[in-house]
Amino acid sequence: MQDDDLRQMGDLLFTTLNARDWDNALGLFGPKAVFHLGPLDTFQGHADARKVFAALSDSYDLRIRSWAHIAEDTRLATQAMMRLDYRKTQAGLPEAKGQVVDLPVAMFLDAPNGVFTRLRAVFSRVDWMNAIT
Repeated sequence: MQDDDLRQMGDLLFTTLNARDWDNALGLFGPKAVFHLGPLDTFQGHADARKVFAALSDSYDLRIRSWAHIAEDTRLATQAMMRLDYRKTQAGLPEAKGQVVDLPVAMFLDAPNGVFTRLRAVFSRVDWMNAIT
């Protein structure tokens, strides 16, 4: 896979996530892909990913506002800025009052066979909690 192809896959992933087009977003991942969402959760497979996407979408309006990729071989590293609009209170978190958070995120993806097999998102839970408190 060429580096440009990998960057295009990353662009397509973030565009489909912003559109809440879970079918096309998950179509970029293998069926047993592993997802690590920073301090929140780790899960595997399309069915679990759909549940997590639905739960996050219920409480937040998430938008990846800008991103830049570095691709090498079968790996993609992305620096992004994500805007979270906290709309519905989640258990164990402060009350949702429409708080808006711009949160820097780093994402690392592996695509050894032309599909993503692993996504690791890294962000500061401390920054996120401070912004919604």
